[in-house]
Amino acid sequence: MSNKINSLDRTAVRRINDDIQSALDAVAKRYGVQIKVGNSRFSNTNCTTKIDISTVNEGGTVMTKEATDFNRFAASFGITKKLGDTFEFRYDRYEITGLKPRSSKYPVLAKNLSNGKTFKFPASVIN
Repeated sequence: MSNKINSLDRTAVRRINDDIQSALDAVAKRYGVQIKVGNSRFSNTNCTTKIDISTVNEGGTVMTKEATDFNRFAASFGITKKLGDTFEFRYDRYEITGLKPRSSKYPVLAKNLSNGKTFKFPASVIN
């Protein structure tokens, strides 16, 4: 069976991106960074895929664009907590992972510690 792809579709691009991610994991480990394959735009003959590279600080926090924005803009949103701090919301614990400064209603990004999903919150919830 041949792995040759004659036309790109969603399934083919996902398979290729999975293989790219597997290859990039070894590169990320070698350099001590996090590398993620992002969104792809494709037609039936070509594809462009985004790759995000983020450093990891001494505490083990991945410094994504959102994490850097949290450190830079948290004070302007009146946020007193630090990146990586936890808080409770509706009986669940969340860890602050970043900030989207252009989002006026829900700028804070936080990961649910029980299921690993990321949610958006208003700044008032985490203070």
